[in-house]
Amino acid sequence: MLLSGVHATLAGVAVASTIPLGDNPDDHAPLLRLEHALVPAIAFMIVPIFGFANAGVDVRGLGMGALVQPVPLGVALGLVIEKQIGVFGAIAALVHTGLAAAPLGANWRRI
Repeated sequence: MLLSGVHATLAGVAVASTIPLGDNPDDHAPLLRLEHALVPAIAFMIVPIFGFANAGVDVRGLGMGALVQPVPLGVALGLVIEKQIGVFGAIAALVHTGLAAAPLGANWRRI
């Protein structure tokens, strides 16, 4: 793909569109199995790397001691803690002010 001139994102979309979903998504279709298999890698590798890259953190030669420096530590805490607080806080504020309804069947523990 690199040398073909087709952007990797377009190639990924084209390949993903060929993975069968099946007639009944409950029967463990290949697309759903692939999606569930990729979740841990995306959540624990891809998203943090994307966050560090967008924050301008140079990860080349980054050792364990450098991970507790202010910028990498701040980005990591922002991804893990602050995002949870922000999303939950926004939902709570919207529900309590009446601007939005709580999701059907969801209690505050699930949110």
